[in-house]
Amino acid sequence: MNNINVISLDENGVCVSVKSVKEGYVLQANEMVSDDFDASIMGKTYDAEAGIFAFTQAQLEERARSWRNKELDRTDTLMLLPDYPNKDALTVYRQALRDWPSTDAFPDTRPELES
Repeated sequence: MNNINVISLDENGVCVSVKSVKEGYVLQANEMVSDDFDASIMGKTYDAEAGIFAFTQAQLEERARSWRNKELDRTDTLMLLPDYPNKDALTVYRQALRDWPSTDAFPDTRPELES
């Protein structure tokens, strides 16, 4: 017997699991069959019109803010070091991180630390 790939969606159409099941499996109301096993669709929203999985704008912004917050946390301790090399560039980078959500570049283009 062959296996089939099944995608489970939550109530908002977001992919919550991808699994391989045996032929004869009875699909639940929130499931669909997929031609391939693609775990990269996890967390993405299904667009029924286009027939694709993609992050919504809100999901992209949430992911970008999460990355930004982790970057600020990661660089917090570096700012406490009085002799940290290139501290001026780090200060500018951290300000760019704070300002980023209010710019046109958000969420597509992340600020970069200049060397």
